[in-house]
Amino acid sequence: MNFSHLIEKLKSRAGKIAHSRKAIFIMSLICFLEPIFLPMIPELIIAPVMLARKKEKLKIIIIAIASALLGALVAYSLGAFLGQVFITSLLGESGTELYSAGLGYIHKYGALLPFIGSFLPFPLKIISWICGLTHFKLWVLLGGIFLGRSLRYSAMLLIPQQNPKIAPNRGVAEQPV
Repeated sequence: MNFSHLIEKLKSRAGKIAHSRKAIFIMSLICFLEPIFLPMIPELIIAPVMLARKKEKLKIIIIAIASALLGALVAYSLGAFLGQVFITSLLGESGTELYSAGLGYIHKYGALLPFIGSFLPFPLKIISWICGLTHFKLWVLLGGIFLGRSLRYSAMLLIPQQNPKIAPNRGVAEQPV
């Protein structure tokens, strides 16, 4: 299976999900699970849902942000309650290194870490878990994630109402990629 075939398959599935009755639920589930363990950027489902439901864009963004915050809260809690012992037993020596690196990043970036981690395409799950492991201030974590994800998801409001490449033929010529 080549890479372009995989991309087309993903686009096709995302399109089917976006037009289904359960689209917003599936999107919120992905946004919730991503900060915990899901190795996927949520925009892969948020964008098609926004294109399929143009009149609900603001509602979609609010649900995506709320879901990401709840997921980060669960990841933080898991990190705080399971602690360094769990991470070390799960990952061995690399768990200890992860914990030390996490402490270093928190000392270096402080309150900016959750914002940077939620705005950039950096795995939010790592930051949420590390913040829980190190008992970082929860309100700072959630505030940073709220700001970062609000900016990141709101940028998708700039998605054109109709992409000539995927829109039904209404006299609009296809644009080259």
